[in-house]
Amino acid sequence: MGEAGALTMRCVQINHNFIKPHEGLDRRTPSDAARIKVEGRNKWLTIIQKAKSRQEPKVDGQNSGGQKPSS
Repeated sequence: MGEAGALTMRCVQINHNFIKPHEGLDRRTPSDAARIKVEGRNKWLTIIQKAKSRQEPKVDGQNSGGQKPSS
């Protein structure tokens, strides 16, 4: 499976676990059943924003590993 396929499967997994209600869980998501809350009206947007806020910001003249790029 290529990079695009892996990304698609990850999106399906996120949708299944955090967004789509399940009849077997009384119309709750698995994350709701596990008491993991995703706040907001647009759960996809909330998940993306949380993922983005966890990334290390790049600093001028340095890569994300904290080292200066080689010339």
